[in-house]
Amino acid sequence: MKMNNNVTGREVDMLSSLPDDILTKILSCLPINSAAATSVLSTRWRHLWTGVTSFVVLYETGKDAHDNDILFLQKLVKLTSLKLHNFHIELKSVSIYWRPNIRDQMSFFHELCRRDVENINIICPGENYSFFLWVPDFLFKTKSLVSLSLCFVSIMVDMIENVDIQLPNLKKLHLNHLSHIPPWLETLCRCSPVLEVLDLKFILMDHSIIDTDFVYVANIFGTNLKSLRIETHHNYYNLSTHRNKFLIDAPKLEYLTVVDGYSCYYLTQIPTTLLEASVDLTTTTSAYAMVVGEDDDYRQDMAKFVRRMCNVSNRLDLRLKRNSNIMGYLVNHGLMFGNLATLILDLEEIGLIVWKDLLLCLQCFPNLKNLVVTHWLHDVAPVENISWYAPSDKPADCLVNKLKRIDILGLFGLTYELCLIEYLLSNATVLEEVYIGVDILDVDESEEARLSRGWHFCKSLFDLPRVSSTCQITFRTVDMLALSNDYKHGILGYRSTS
Repeated sequence: MKMNNNVTGREVDMLSSLPDDILTKILSCLPINSAAATSVLSTRWRHLWTGVTSFVVLYETGKDAHDNDILFLQKLVKLTSLKLHNFHIELKSVSIYWRPNIRDQMSFFHELCRRDVENINIICPGENYSFFLWVPDFLFKTKSLVSLSLCFVSIMVDMIENVDIQLPNLKKLHLNHLSHIPPWLETLCRCSPVLEVLDLKFILMDHSIIDTDFVYVANIFGTNLKSLRIETHHNYYNLSTHRNKFLIDAPKLEYLTVVDGYSCYYLTQIPTTLLEASVDLTTTTSAYAMVVGEDDDYRQDMAKFVRRMCNVSNRLDLRLKRNSNIMGYLVNHGLMFGNLATLILDLEEIGLIVWKDLLLCLQCFPNLKNLVVTHWLHDVAPVENISWYAPSDKPADCLVNKLKRIDILGLFGLTYELCLIEYLLSNATVLEEVYIGVDILDVDESEEARLSRGWHFCKSLFDLPRVSSTCQITFRTVDMLALSNDYKHGILGYRSTS
């Protein structure tokens, strides 16, 4: 920043005229390489950058990766600031420094912790598991920590089960690529009394598991926990006949996400403030992994887990497969999702047969306004998709009096699907919008033939009777988009989407 001096006619360096503490705050907003580069400006600027309270490294490793790492370590050691508010390193790939040199990594964490670091965020994606981040136990005794996010190729934590953890100020914890379920997880949660956000991702890769009776049990306790996300993948030859178990005790949860098609989950208390919940039970183990004779018990346990989310208000998102189809177990158990506005279902390889249980389940959602159902039937023959008949039971009250929008995606364009839609349209009295997506999956069919099939299905769809006079239907395929409001006197107006 420069400004003309009206007296001398010379330019005045306005930036350099600022006090050192202000300049240091400005440099703290820059990546560390940019901040350190200001040392060449003048003698005054030579050491200003060493007082920064934010250390940010953003670079893509390449042929000079080793040099970058050396400079990175030198800069960290040279800092004179006693307090480090933010440490953020984001690498595009694994660099030479992050080879498994435990001594160097221990020194690196010592440098951070002795400066009472508040926020640590290390991001390094990749699939080369010969690289790992060695996390020493003293990191979990850093009382100044407010946020800790370790998203590395592989994380190895050097911590015994009964370690003395002291994280009184930790509010956010994100551990990505844990190679096992740690026995100290419950201690970590209990010793973080103000923890509000917990995000855990497990990539279980233990090839040594041969004990068929061994079960991992993880206890997650959080009196102030508001957001919890657990994602688990199993990449080992699992010979166990039992499933891992996660016990969650977090009565103030507002956001809950589970991505795990193998483990069993339990809520020890019903969260009273739950806003959104998402449960994905489609992730599976490797082709060699197997669990013997527990599918029915598993579905009952997971249905109980979902039922205890009964206070969820904004949206409930369930993604299910055939072996995890819990819809039939959600009915008639006394718990009502009385506050839920939006229910989203992603169904892999189940077909229309799931609608029999789904329509019965709607009685558990008395105030539902939006229903979204996606069928993923790419590997299922169409004949398996037609097993649906209109139920004889009285339609659920929410279908009759509350539902405003219904989305059904991933259909084949078959007659039985029209029967399902007709049942919905003939009972939903306040329905305003219906969105129907049809996937024509015959790759050998010409574009003209697909367009003709889509046109005939759309015309039949728009001819269906609707009990709601304000309901508009939107129909879409890969080739066409049409609105029922444009359908006049049997003439269909549509536009191509290709």
